Amino acid sequence: MATTNTHIVLVGNPNCGKSTVFNRLTGLRQKISNLPGTTVEEKNGLWKTESGVYKITDLPGIYSLSRTETEEGLVRNTLLSMAADARNHTLILVVDESNLRRNLLLVHQVLQLNIKCILLLNMSDVARRRNKSADALKLQDILGIPILKSNGKTGIGINEIEAMIPRAATSNWSQADGDASIEKKYTTIEKVMTEVIKPSLLSHRSITKMVDKVATHKIGGFLLLFIILTGLFQVVFTVAAYPSEWIENGFTALSQWVEDGLGVGTFSSLISHGIIPGISGIMVFIPQIALLFLLIGILEDSGYLTRVSYISDYPMRKLGLTGKSVIPLLGGFACAIPGIMSTRTIANKYERLLTMFVLPLMACSARLPVYSLIISLCIPKVSFGFIGLQSLVMTSLYMSGIVLAAIISFGVRKFIKNKVPSDFILELPSYQMPQLKNLWNTVYFKCKSFVLEAGKIILVISVILWAMASYGPPQKMQQAHKMAAQEAKLAELTITQAKALDDKYSLEQSYAGHMGKFIEPAIAPLGFDWKTGIGIISSFAAREVFVGTMGTIFNLEDKENTKLLRDKMASSTNEMSSTGKYGLAYGVSLLLFYAFAMQCASTVSVMYKESGSLKLTLLQLIGYSGIAYLAAWVAYSILA
Repeated sequence: MATTNTHIVLVGNPNCGKSTVFNRLTGLRQKISNLPGTTVEEKNGLWKTESGVYKITDLPGIYSLSRTETEEGLVRNTLLSMAADARNHTLILVVDESNLRRNLLLVHQVLQLNIKCILLLNMSDVARRRNKSADALKLQDILGIPILKSNGKTGIGINEIEAMIPRAATSNWSQADGDASIEKKYTTIEKVMTEVIKPSLLSHRSITKMVDKVATHKIGGFLLLFIILTGLFQVVFTVAAYPSEWIENGFTALSQWVEDGLGVGTFSSLISHGIIPGISGIMVFIPQIALLFLLIGILEDSGYLTRVSYISDYPMRKLGLTGKSVIPLLGGFACAIPGIMSTRTIANKYERLLTMFVLPLMACSARLPVYSLIISLCIPKVSFGFIGLQSLVMTSLYMSGIVLAAIISFGVRKFIKNKVPSDFILELPSYQMPQLKNLWNTVYFKCKSFVLEAGKIILVISVILWAMASYGPPQKMQQAHKMAAQEAKLAELTITQAKALDDKYSLEQSYAGHMGKFIEPAIAPLGFDWKTGIGIISSFAAREVFVGTMGTIFNLEDKENTKLLRDKMASSTNEMSSTGKYGLAYGVSLLLFYAFAMQCASTVSVMYKESGSLKLTLLQLIGYSGIAYLAAWVAYSILA
C-alpha cells in the first residue's frame, strides 16, 4: 500500500476531542516526539485506508495563534512553516460543536494562513444534548471549506473524513479582518453564531452551570474535592478488600501446594517461599489499583478534574506556580515519571522546574500497596458513620504530600522570584458520561503496565532476596542452628516449634539478616527493625517492591502457609518497638516515611534527564529523604 503525498495535520483547542480523532485514525500506529528545538510534544502516526497511507500529525491543543511565548507560539511557527509549502499539507480543524463560539477564534486565525482545510464539528452528541447543534451546511457556506459532523468517541463520521480530503480548500472568510483586534474578530464570530445556531438556544442553562456553582467555588470546590477523595478511598478499601483477600488466599494455597508437591528442598523453597510470596505481594493489590484507576478515570472523563485545575490556579499562583502545573501534579498520583515528562508543556522554565521538583510528593500508585498493607496492619478498623478511620488515614497521606509540596513551593517563591509569570487559559468542558470502553482500556492498560513493570523487578529481587535470606556465612549459620537446637531442647518445644525457631535464627544470620542488622542502628529511632530495613533498601528499585520483600522475609521466618502477610507480621516480633509489635507507632512512622521519601530510582533518573541539573536532582533525593526521616522520627517519638 503506497504512502500518499498528503500530510494531514490536526489542529484544535484543548478538550475538543482532537486526540480521540487522531487515535481513531491511527490506531496504535503512532509515536510521540518533540516539536523541533523544544520540549513540547506532538503525536505522529500513519492513517491506513483502502486508497493509501497518510502521514498524520496531532499538534498540541491551543486556543489561539496570538501569543508567541508559549506552546501557542510554537504551534504557530509550525503552521507558518507548513504554509510555505502548503501544497503538501492539509489541515483538519477539529472543533467542539458544543463550544463553537470559543473554537471559532482559532479557526478564524488558521484560515488566514491559506492552507487547505476541512473542519470537523466534533462532539456533536454533547452539542445535541445541550441544544447547541450547529447548522453544518450554513457554516460551510460561510467559511467556504468542507464541514463534517463527527464523534471521535463513537466513530461517527470518522470513515467519511478521507472522502473530504480532496475537497479541502482555502477560505476567504477571515481575510477581511487581517490584523484586526480580538474584539473585531469576535464581532465576525458572533455574526456566524446567530446564523448557524438558533438564538433561542444560545441562553440554554445546562446542568454543567448548576454543578459548577459548587465545583468551581473558591471554598466549596475544595470541600467537594476532599469529600470526593475521602469517598473514593472508602470505596477502594471496602469494595476491593474481598477480591484482594481471595487472591492472597489463592497464592497462599498455591505456595502450600507447591511445597507439598515438591517436598523439602532448595528448589521447593525458592518457589514456595521466595517467588510466590513476592509476586503475591503485588497481585493482591490489583483490585485496589484497578478500582482506583477506574474511579479516577470516571472523574477525568466526566470533566471534573478540569475543575480541580481551575480552582487550583489562584492558590497555585501564591506558591509560584499556575494552574498549568495541576495537570502534571494530578498525573503524579498515577506515576511521577509521566507526570514529570508532562511538564514539558509548561513554557516558563521557573514554573516547570518547580513543578518537577515537588511532583514526587504526590502519592503515586506504587505507594498504594505499601499504604494498604501498613494501614490494614496498624490502623484500627473503626468507623465514624459511613467513613472508616483507615480511609481517612489514606486521604490524609495523599493530602500530606500536597501540603508539603505547597510549603516547599511557597518557600522557594520567597527566595527565588519568578521574573516572567505566565498566564493560564483553561476550558471547562461540559460534564458528560464517561465512555465504558475508554474506562476499560484505561484500567486494563494501567494494571497491565503495573503488573509487568513491577513483576519483572519483583521476580528478580525475590530470587536475590530468597538466596540472601536462605544462605549466610557458614560459621554463623552453624551457630544459628546450634543455638536454636539448644533453646528448643531446654524449652521442650515441639518439632514444628523447633523448626520455626531454627528458621528465625537462620534468617537473622543470613546475608540478608546481616545487611538489615548493619543499617538497623540508623533506622531504629524510627521504630524500624532490620526486616523493615531490608524492605526499604530493596524498594528503592520501586516502592511497591517493599510488599513483595516483606512477603519473602516473613514467609521464610514463618513457613506456615496458612497465614496472610499482615497476620504473619502481626504475630511477629519487632525488636525496635517498645511494645515488641508492628503497631500504631511503627505504622504511622513507616507511612510518613514512604509519603515523603524518594524511594524510586526511575523517578530520580527521569528527573535528572528532564531537568538537566544534577544539583537539583541530588537536592530532591537527599532533601526528601531527610524530610521523610525527620517526619517518621517525630511521629514515632510521639506515639511510641
